[in-house]
Amino acid sequence: MMRYLYTLAIGLLVMSCTQQDEERTIISVLDDRTENDFIAKPTTNAIVSALQIDADIWAGYGFRYGQLTDMGHTRRYETFIEPKFSLFDNEFKRKKEVADFKKDIATALESDADSLGRSYSRIWEPILAELKVLGQDSLQDAKLYVFSDLRENDPSWFSTYRYRDSIQLLEHPSKVARLYVDKAEEFVGMDNVEMVIVFEPKTVLEDISFAQHKKLYQDVCDILGVSIRFTANLKEE
Repeated sequence: MMRYLYTLAIGLLVMSCTQQDEERTIISVLDDRTENDFIAKPTTNAIVSALQIDADIWAGYGFRYGQLTDMGHTRRYETFIEPKFSLFDNEFKRKKEVADFKKDIATALESDADSLGRSYSRIWEPILAELKVLGQDSLQDAKLYVFSDLRENDPSWFSTYRYRDSIQLLEHPSKVARLYVDKAEEFVGMDNVEMVIVFEPKTVLEDISFAQHKKLYQDVCDILGVSIRFTANLKEE
């Protein structure tokens, strides 16, 4: 009988550890800082709520943050909290680790906006780079939040601030979609990553422009096998 109970306890322990190890959630934020008047902006409370860390403090979580500027590749800030096991670890210590993790998120979001005032904004290239990073670990459940109007402004490639490119998007959206797909090269879609575009237009013209870009990104992501959705405010999550 004792051997049976011992075996059962070990089995439950292994099962618990295995399940806990798989509970990893990561949120990445790409923040368009080339404009300073976007209504929707990332906040610590919204990110913590989206992670749902308060619902299970023992699971593993990660946060990545980067700014969208005129550079195709910019520095990424990242912080992680590894999964722990409630049967063996101290709850008070774990809550302290969670509190420190939340502070790290706040520090990243409150970093100096050194990209403000940049002449151009590259959007699609850094999005692709971040999706590839997030898709490398199939065990983690990842979401990429992009706070941007999605207006590409890369003079060397494509810019909706350039007349001929804006006309092409208006009259030949499928050609522009193919241009974006070709930029992705050998990109492979992943099941564990969802992209969420967060933007709230302020004017009718912004609303019209965003509708065009929304369709563009939906078409491109459908081709690439990327899950995508759109929201006006992260609080709606």
